[in-house]
Amino acid sequence: MKMRSNIHTHTTQCDGENTPLEMVQAALTLGFSGLGFSSHAPAPFDATCPGVANEEQYAEEIRALQRAFAGRLDIACGIEQDTCLPVEKELYDYIIASRHYVVPQPGVYIAVDAGRELLAKAAQQYYGGDMVALLRQYYADAVAGVRQYAPTVVGHFDLPVKYNRGNVLFNEESPAYRSMLLEAFDEVLEVVLPYGGMVEVNTGAIARGHRDAPYPAPFLLKHAAQRRARMIITSDAHSARMLDAGYEIATAVLQKAGFGHVVQLQNGVFAEGPLE
Repeated sequence: MKMRSNIHTHTTQCDGENTPLEMVQAALTLGFSGLGFSSHAPAPFDATCPGVANEEQYAEEIRALQRAFAGRLDIACGIEQDTCLPVEKELYDYIIASRHYVVPQPGVYIAVDAGRELLAKAAQQYYGGDMVALLRQYYADAVAGVRQYAPTVVGHFDLPVKYNRGNVLFNEESPAYRSMLLEAFDEVLEVVLPYGGMVEVNTGAIARGHRDAPYPAPFLLKHAAQRRARMIITSDAHSARMLDAGYEIATAVLQKAGFGHVVQLQNGVFAEGPLE
């Protein structure tokens, strides 16, 4: 099954470059069968990425596109929820639960994907320079959020590696880090597997030139294959030109990890098919 859908996309409704209509037109040009919109949910504590201004209006705009392009493209209305805050779940076809922030103390939200310097400063200021302690809290909070909200999809699980090329912030190969990460990931799988939740293989950092492999890390994907997790490839597209960025890489990484099937949006549902 060739990947012909993307459910993790951002538009001018939040921090994306293109309008929802422009994303639809690009998806049609690519021959997509499905397109999901997943604007960031409201995050009033982050002025750099406040999310959609009004969830109801956002959902109404996407529903209008669903009707306008019925029969030509399956359009789904989703939201990317940061697990710091709840969302209006009944408005959406699916929820991507992602953790973007570490919260070292009440009211302090530090984005782990906003730059290397910011993360290093946070580790120094709040964790005595111990980056592993920062990451331990981040992953504990990420797991807690998945338990609390039971999302359709778990987004970019190991996001803190985004700016860590060359292990400049922490050693991704260290036994302590890998053990902590695997334990947290397995806890997430324990939550989502019983109800058929999915884990995304996110190529966003590849498309932006920050990483050479998608999230999650290959060793986590091998574990997910052993546990028969449901995986869905996305590009976390913030522009129309990124709608299928890195899909071939993600497909190869999944196959190497042991996956033979993948999920995509097809005929209005999340359907599993052979990974080709």
